[in-house]
Amino acid sequence: MAATVATVAYLGLEARAVEVQVQLSSGLPAFIIVGLPDKAVAESRERVRAALAAIGLALPPKRITINLSPADLPKEGSHYDLPIALGLLAAIGRRTGVARILGVNFSGFLAWFLWRGIYWSKLPRVEKKLRVAIDWALDVFFSKDFVQYLDQRALSHSQTETGAAPWNREQLSHPEKVDKRIAA
Repeated sequence: MAATVATVAYLGLEARAVEVQVQLSSGLPAFIIVGLPDKAVAESRERVRAALAAIGLALPPKRITINLSPADLPKEGSHYDLPIALGLLAAIGRRTGVARILGVNFSGFLAWFLWRGIYWSKLPRVEKKLRVAIDWALDVFFSKDFVQYLDQRALSHSQTETGAAPWNREQLSHPEKVDKRIAA
């Protein structure tokens, strides 16, 4: 699923429009930022990951691509953190969204439904439309939710204390093992 968030890039006193496009796709888990980011923007992946972990969310085990468009405009500074985080939350979110269609703002289920309708209407062939419609119908009954809520007790132990990463599912499902390891 793709999500787009609008922001700006500063060129001296001038502000130029920038779109932050977030795409989640299958493949090896990765977090890639493209579109001529400087070092501060490239580091935002860690700040965003930490902010999501602080509210109890983990990134899905998917390939996350962040495109800062237009690609020829240099992007610098840490003000891209919020648009990237919002785009990720929108891409991860289920049946919710925000849309502006013909100058009218929509939010929630209606925005999600309108986006799906417009996307479906632009598909090239009837076979493709039928396949996408069946996939969406099956998704209602057999949803694939990739959002993982982290156990706050396991997160309270730092990685250096436990020797295990906080996203390790075995550690999260058995917090008593973590406590035994600390005592040893």
